[in-house]
Amino acid sequence: MNDLIELLPWLFIALLFTPLPLLLVLFYNLLQVVEYPCITQIDDQPLVQQADEQVAVDELAALGFSIVRHGSFSLASLSRRWVLFRHENQIAFASLMFSLGHGGSYPVTFCSFTAEGTALLTHNRLLHLLATHPAGIEAADPYADSLQAHWQAHLARLEGRSLKRPDDEEICRLALQQWQDAFPARVAAGMLVQRAGAWFYTVRQAWRMAWNTARVRRKMAKPYLSALSGSPHIPEFYTCCSMQLAELQLLRGNRPYLNLLLLLGTGLVALLGWALYANWQTGLALIIILLVHEAGHALAMRLFGYGDVKMFFLPFLGAVVTGQPKSVAAWKQAVMYLAGPLPGLIAGVVLLLTLGPVQQALPAVNWHLVASMAVFINLFNLLPVTPLDGGRLVELALLQRWPWARLAFTLLSAIGMAVAARFLQAPLLWVLPVFLLLGIRQQWRQVQLMRMADRNQPEDAQLLKLFTHARQLAPQQPFAKLNALVRGVLASHKVHTARWWESCAIVLLLIAPWSVAAWAVYDAMWTRTDVPQFTEQPAPRQRTQLQREFDAYFEDEEDNYDLEPAKWRDRHQQLAKIAAKLPADDPRQVDLAVDQVAGSPVSERVAALDAILASGKQGEFNGRDVLVQMELQYATASYGQEPAQQVQTLQAALANIEHLAPGRLLATLDTRIALAHAKDLAGDSPAAQSMLVDLLGRAEVKRDPDAYDLVGSKLTWFHIAHQQYGKAQQLQHQIRQFGNAQPKPWRRFNADLDLAWLQLLSGDKATGLATMGNAAYSHPKPPRLSQRLLGVGYVRPHLRLPADMAYALAANGQTAEARALLGKTDWECRLFQEHETYRDSAPWQQARTGALFKTLKELCPQAVAGKAVGPAIMMMAARCAGTATH
Repeated sequence: MNDLIELLPWLFIALLFTPLPLLLVLFYNLLQVVEYPCITQIDDQPLVQQADEQVAVDELAALGFSIVRHGSFSLASLSRRWVLFRHENQIAFASLMFSLGHGGSYPVTFCSFTAEGTALLTHNRLLHLLATHPAGIEAADPYADSLQAHWQAHLARLEGRSLKRPDDEEICRLALQQWQDAFPARVAAGMLVQRAGAWFYTVRQAWRMAWNTARVRRKMAKPYLSALSGSPHIPEFYTCCSMQLAELQLLRGNRPYLNLLLLLGTGLVALLGWALYANWQTGLALIIILLVHEAGHALAMRLFGYGDVKMFFLPFLGAVVTGQPKSVAAWKQAVMYLAGPLPGLIAGVVLLLTLGPVQQALPAVNWHLVASMAVFINLFNLLPVTPLDGGRLVELALLQRWPWARLAFTLLSAIGMAVAARFLQAPLLWVLPVFLLLGIRQQWRQVQLMRMADRNQPEDAQLLKLFTHARQLAPQQPFAKLNALVRGVLASHKVHTARWWESCAIVLLLIAPWSVAAWAVYDAMWTRTDVPQFTEQPAPRQRTQLQREFDAYFEDEEDNYDLEPAKWRDRHQQLAKIAAKLPADDPRQVDLAVDQVAGSPVSERVAALDAILASGKQGEFNGRDVLVQMELQYATASYGQEPAQQVQTLQAALANIEHLAPGRLLATLDTRIALAHAKDLAGDSPAAQSMLVDLLGRAEVKRDPDAYDLVGSKLTWFHIAHQQYGKAQQLQHQIRQFGNAQPKPWRRFNADLDLAWLQLLSGDKATGLATMGNAAYSHPKPPRLSQRLLGVGYVRPHLRLPADMAYALAANGQTAEARALLGKTDWECRLFQEHETYRDSAPWQQARTGALFKTLKELCPQAVAGKAVGPAIMMMAARCAGTATH
């Protein structure tokens, strides 16, 4: 299933090369066709024909037909001429319409009448578009490749049939009656529906006609050989067909809600495709961004008089707005191009600048993602590459006077898009250069025709001239493709050539957003670093070769305290060999001594460290604070001791350290807190409190924020453990005031966590839940202005304390939310189910430990039992400790 979803974009692109797009376009166009009653009349004046019409008449005459009557018929404002023929030898008639044909000649229909009065009509390449016929008509269509084959097909239908020969007046009356009865017959058959005062095809009938047309598309694609198609008058025929087709386009009705349904239907398909391929958030964001983009184009088109404006989505490719241009100035065309990307780009930038750096936990919509996508998509659309809006602006401003330059620009755009697709590793971008290269030949023909066009001539004269040259460039191309080519040339002439000030303004408007983007990239990547500028940097250490050798070996192996004794001795001997060559006063001699202490028996470690501390020296890697912490660790390994005995052990160790290395507050802080905890357990709570208050005061005097934060947290929990909630509240206020001078994320985290538990345990559960939300979720650093403009630098918040957050939710009655939260982050539940009891290593936090234990036991899903815990044990220990790593 996942493999199929990955192939969705390519499956859609493959569908573009199937008959399905043709079928859908035909269906949509037929829904817009307006049907009118046919009004016919006979003309008694002599038949006046143009050269191309005379060729069609002569071709019928060559088959034995002679003119009986001629006249005209009208559909709304359209008027077309017809000619009725009688065959000299066969009981057959022919009607010739000087109207839009099938690309090779004007349409001809052969007709005969049976003795029962049934009319046998034989159309050619026309029946698929005829909705119905009045009663008493049998119609057929051989889809013949020539008029001769068409005639032979009609004769084959007459074999074995009893025919009657009406006179000229009767056949004329019957023919006119059939044309006039066609509209009422369609209404009576339920094929037409009236909407907004006009008659349209029903959805069912339009789909049936579109389906029939798609079924015969291969037959329609075959060349039609006629006297007209091989004559020099074919450009006149093409000119007539092109003008009639343009008139029919103008008669298409504005069917209510059709364009809206087109937009909504394609939008839903695009949303479904993007949701399956990525997710619903991304799909909805893309729909909104593209809708704003294309709506800007559409509004500008309507403002500047474009006709037949419609908008639709192309899944996985984007969205499109189409319209029929009128005569428009270059600056208006530029506004139309810019009306798409600029509103979305500005909205995205404003949204990035106004959004806060932190979102709610599990947000419904990631607005940072939406804003970033809006900036990227619209900025990408302003690249000076065809067919993007930026490329169209370049063509309008600089290349409109030189068609050959536009062709070269298209080639360069295809190469640039291919490079971008490879660089961005975006396979779908390859669609653009492929389509550009497929259209190069057509654009080359258009460039050739632009040299022949004359804007000062009437439209019919321009069409005749352009079709003449187009036939020379592509003699085998059918009318549909040549008409698209010629009409493209005329459409390009409807946009006036940009004047010098318009070109300058367009270029400046195109450069402006990219200039801002370039500044943002430069600012985000190479400036505004967190390191203060113009400050003196420490000089690099000057070391001898022996010192570098010692340092490299020491740094590589100093953390390997789990080495076997033999390997440890080998390591120490290697360091000793190097140190023997170093001066006696080199600090690395102290590092060597400390390394030997780590490998010596436990009973000898404290005395050895005493000797090193008493010497007053410190190593290259082991400073005084490190040595103090090592000695206290060895001297106070008092697990299992009674509180009173533990007090004596800790006091003796601290007294010794104060004698050997006085003033080491931060290095001895953990031991002093352990001593206060031991005194409290021994029953001397006032002494423990007094000791913690004294430590807090010393940290404040020294302006040591690390020490102040640690001691303040322990004193807060001391008050909580003794249910002194008022004192704890006052202390938290004091800690926050001190922390404002030294703002650090981990300090805010510690303060919020302690305050949240204080509020929860003291009974203020609603406030505690809100505070826990700030502590349990990470708070990424806000991005700078330039990063916001680029949509980068954002880090989504993640849940780092699931058990604490679950307890806060459960305490507020939100048990279902708490259980779902633990189910999404199940590592803590897996740890708990494998280790249902754990040692509390955080002083005075028994209340928190018990609450977490109870929460995990009640709310953890059973499905996670038995899964591997991995490194989660260490993470759980940190959570239970209640302090962040400094």
